[in-house]
Amino acid sequence: DPLLEVLGGGFVVPHQREQKISHREWNSKGVSGTLAEGSLVCFSNEEGLPLKVVKHPEGRYWELVPTHVNLMSESEEDPQHYLAPECVFTVLRKGERDYGFRSWAAEGRLLQATRNRREKPRVTNYNFHGWETWRLVGNTLQNLAWKTDLSAWNISEVRVQVLSMAIEREMKLKSEHREVRKALLLTEEKREEAEGQYKHAIQTCQKQMELAAQQTDELQARLAENLATNECLSTEVLEYQEINK
Repeated sequence: DPLLEVLGGGFVVPHQREQKISHREWNSKGVSGTLAEGSLVCFSNEEGLPLKVVKHPEGRYWELVPTHVNLMSESEEDPQHYLAPECVFTVLRKGERDYGFRSWAAEGRLLQATRNRREKPRVTNYNFHGWETWRLVGNTLQNLAWKTDLSAWNISEVRVQVLSMAIEREMKLKSEHREVRKALLLTEEKREEAEGQYKHAIQTCQKQMELAAQQTDELQARLAENLATNECLSTEVLEYQEINK
C-alpha cells in the first residue's frame, strides 16, 4: 500500500520514490476545539518533551516516557518537531465529550487510567470502556472510571508528512551536529570544572605548605629557646658543683 500524506486541509498525496513517512507535531501549543475521530495526537510532559510508549519489563503494559524530538528547523519562532511513531495516538470518539487514544506502536491498545491515583496513565487493553475513556470536562480530559485527569500532560495535534530521504538525511545530520555541539559544550564545562578543582587544590596545597612552614619556624624558634635555656641550666649546675667542692 502506498504511503499517504495527510495535510491540514485534507489533501492526499501519493507516496513517491525515495520518500519516508514521518509524524510532525504542528500544533505544539495544544489542541484548540474538539478532536475529530481518526485524528492524530501526541502527549508531552511539563517540560515539553513528547511521551512515547515503551513496553514495561513485566510485559503486561506500555508506559509513557519522555523522549527527544528531531527538529527540522532550528528557528525558535517556528520549530518543526518530527515525532517517532511511538509518540503518536489515534483519536477515538464516543458521543460528544468522550475520547479514546489508541497507540498502534503498542499493538493497537488504548491509553487508560489505573485504580492507583499515584500511577501515571498507561497503555494496556484493547477495550474502549470506562478505564480507557477520557471525558472532556471544561478544558481537561478526565477519566470516566477513576476521575483522574491528564492535566499534567499537554496534548498536541499531529499530522503525517512524507519526507524525501534527502531531507531525512539532512535532519539526521543536523541532529548529529546538535549532539556534537552539546558534547563539546559538556566537555568544555567539565574541563572548566576540572581546571577550577585543580586551581583550588593548588591553592589548598600552597596554604597547607605555608602553614607547615610557619609551624616549622615556630618549632625551630622554640627549639632554639629550649636549647638556650638548657645551656643556661647546665652552666648553673657546673657553677654549683664548683662551689660545693
